Amino acid sequence: MQKSSGRFPSARWRSSWVLACVVTTAVVAAWWRATPVLFFSGRSALIDWNYTQLLFTYAEGFVKRGLLGTMLSAFPGALSYFEAGVVSYLLLGVLAATMVVFWVRIWHRQDRRLGMLLMLMVALASPATIGHFALDVGRSDVVVYTLAICLLLALSRQRMLGRGLAAALVLGGNATAILIHEAAFFMIMPITLMAWHYRDSARPAVWAQGAVLAALVGLTYWVSTHGAYEARPLAAHLADMQAMHGEHVTKGSLSVVHRTGIEENIQRTLEEGFNRRRLVHHLALALLLLPFGGLSLKVLAAVRGELSPRAWLWLVSALSPLALYPLGHDHFRWWALVLTNLMLVFGLLCYLKPTLCLKAAACLEAKRRWALGVVALGLISGPLGVVTSFDITPALVARLSGALAFFAG
Repeated sequence: MQKSSGRFPSARWRSSWVLACVVTTAVVAAWWRATPVLFFSGRSALIDWNYTQLLFTYAEGFVKRGLLGTMLSAFPGALSYFEAGVVSYLLLGVLAATMVVFWVRIWHRQDRRLGMLLMLMVALASPATIGHFALDVGRSDVVVYTLAICLLLALSRQRMLGRGLAAALVLGGNATAILIHEAAFFMIMPITLMAWHYRDSARPAVWAQGAVLAALVGLTYWVSTHGAYEARPLAAHLADMQAMHGEHVTKGSLSVVHRTGIEENIQRTLEEGFNRRRLVHHLALALLLLPFGGLSLKVLAAVRGELSPRAWLWLVSALSPLALYPLGHDHFRWWALVLTNLMLVFGLLCYLKPTLCLKAAACLEAKRRWALGVVALGLISGPLGVVTSFDITPALVARLSGALAFFAG
């Protein structure tokens, strides 16, 4: 069989069948690892917290995070827990399909190189992408990131869109995401705004980008300060919601739309986000993501000469979810979004700059065993959680403690 450096050895192995097998395996394996209960017993992994927030609507006035629930309320009848589960998994399927389209597009762009297929596998099987969103099914992050990927795909064709349409897409897409969840300002706004800036940095565009940023800052501030539910006290609101939707409605989740300010959020984070148990989970995060981090540094070193200051600024903007660290103790959720952002930004850089993509692909091809090891470890460790790192962390800590006790004894 004839060898070809950096590509599959024959057209048969470069066919779409290979892609279909790889994509299906990666997506199903990541999804199964996140929620095996869905595959074995058909039970939804939708938690009460997420179900409650799907019920927020504008029926009694504007409330933050009410846009998605208002859209769902257009269907007749009260949204039951079962129906919410079905809708949540449909939305998750749309996100998974959008991610697949994003990465397949890059693979096709670069003549189906093996390196790009490895990048696709690492991204789809990552604990931070499909697995994380499947574990946290029903949360508004699923819709927010579907919007983000659609925006990035559109902005990759910015020269065809024109400056005015690009401004409208960035403003409209991010405004919609902020109305779905105000934290979208930190989740996706920086990477989408920087995608536009990377594609168009002329002075008129920069002025337009500044105006869009100012508008989004104003919208986020308004939603945060005027989005509290005031029609009834929390106790009465909870009783009415439970009477209509059942015991799956929880007080903790419902209290989000009642007056809870930044001070309360920071206090809760200090109480629940910084303790010995949380430290252990942060150490597990660092340990289990070390191979991925090492491979990422190798790839960055290989493409360093192709990265302009604007490209570096775009990559740095992917870290923006970490700004939510003091405001919410969902620390591992923020890390999952950071890693997702970094992969999306780097993937789009590969799509937009062929010379960078060739070097990244060559590096991954040279480190193919490392890349496959990262894929395997991602599936073994399972998805990143919300307030905990991985579900294997307790077992890992127990084994390490036992080993240390053995050697110490």
